[in-house]
Amino acid sequence: MRATSIPDSPQAGSTLPGGRLEHGETLKTCLLREFAEEVGMAVMVHDQILAGENFFTRAGRTVHSIEFYHAISADPLPDEPPRPREPDLEFAWVGAEDLSSLRPEFIIDILKDLLGSDAGSRRPHG
Repeated sequence: MRATSIPDSPQAGSTLPGGRLEHGETLKTCLLREFAEEVGMAVMVHDQILAGENFFTRAGRTVHSIEFYHAISADPLPDEPPRPREPDLEFAWVGAEDLSSLRPEFIIDILKDLLGSDAGSRRPHG
């Protein structure tokens, strides 16, 4: 799944769903909460697939973040992407061939490798 900010938004671009840890929260609990809040989906959190350091600008501020990426799944996986609960987002199911606009760029090749022979299938990650 890819979350894309509406083009007129100051946060325009494609990212994976996720969010920030709250005090005392584990990574798994954070992902469960963020998917429920932002996507409205109950998911199962699997192995961590990547940790990375990211520098970017948001609303004129330089941001330095440490990011953790986990494989997730949902059963059943809806045929249509969920409707976002935040007005400036839209969601899309994507395969490896649709990852070129994803940010941060360092995760693109890793996700393509993970998707492997299922490159055209709908496999959400977060």
